[in-house]
Amino acid sequence: MPDTDGRPLRVAVISEFPPPGAGLPVQARALSTALVGAGCEVVELRHNTRSRIAFVESLRGVRGLLRWLRFLRALRRLPEVDVLHVLSGSGLNYHLFALPVLSEGRRRGVPVIINHHGGAAAGFFRRSRRARERTRREAAALVVPSAFLEHKLKALGMAPRVIPNILDLARFDYRPPRMQPPRLLSARNLTPLYAVDTVLRAFALVHQVHPDARLRIAGSGPERGALEGLARSLGVSDAVEFLGNVPNEEMPRHHAWADILLNASTVDNMPMSLLEAQASGCCVVSTRAGGIPWMVQDRETALLVPVGDETAMAKAALRLIGDPEFAATMAERARQAVERLAPERVVPLWLTLYRELRAAGKAGGALPKADQR
Repeated sequence: MPDTDGRPLRVAVISEFPPPGAGLPVQARALSTALVGAGCEVVELRHNTRSRIAFVESLRGVRGLLRWLRFLRALRRLPEVDVLHVLSGSGLNYHLFALPVLSEGRRRGVPVIINHHGGAAAGFFRRSRRARERTRREAAALVVPSAFLEHKLKALGMAPRVIPNILDLARFDYRPPRMQPPRLLSARNLTPLYAVDTVLRAFALVHQVHPDARLRIAGSGPERGALEGLARSLGVSDAVEFLGNVPNEEMPRHHAWADILLNASTVDNMPMSLLEAQASGCCVVSTRAGGIPWMVQDRETALLVPVGDETAMAKAALRLIGDPEFAATMAERARQAVERLAPERVVPLWLTLYRELRAAGKAGGALPKADQR
């Protein structure tokens, strides 16, 4: 659809893109696809392009350096656009990829949107004064996907606006939980941050009550060997299936299989795995880590438990298994809640921001800064 001046909005979406098929890359693809569907001209700039030489990919430091240099060259060669929209994480990712986009936006005179993700954002900006001040000074807008991150960053003198992540509900076939037999799912990577060992211990307690219960673990990472050993020591290895890395496009069938999603993360923002489960009718039992209490309502759309408490997690799962009517009601409420993330609800928010920034640039005035909103 042409904009008011007769031409489409031109947006550069800068991020990691699939593969891998989880987290920020998936959200970048969802955003890009939705913008094209809304009539925008989109240029994708990925900074996780793999080398065609397998040997180079095996050298972690060399691989990272070459990716960064390729990214900087591609950034300079981007065609003319109305806005540079970078989806960023914290830490080194921000310094290597978000800050160069700010510099390029300044060179071109084009507004830059920093679309920041991740539960560690507040700690990162607190520690990195340079990143914080450059973002405040040079970003035309700072956008976060949750009220949790908005709250945390406002405490640092930043003023982000909230535009939620996009969830394509058409990918998920909703059906209420069945619990016959109980089927449980974990959908996080196998790293200490996500504490899948807590999930296994909670499942072992559920399995004592319901020997026919089954658990699928979708994810990869350095903890896999230790987790497989833990499953054996708990006596549940025959009831647990380690799926390894599962492409995002295949996750809907695993959500459709499951009745309950167990999430034991220790730090988090707005995990899409929880939202995808809710879109499918899969009940969520999760820790209260980070922004999770801001995105679900305890005892209404999910059951929340303390971080590291496998006993509480098991009791919550057993409550759902033992009360199918309560589980079905919670699943229905959760599905209704995630409908606000549908592309047709979220994309207009981005279009409004793009037009606002483009109009400010055309008027010849200073672009609105994130800390002036």
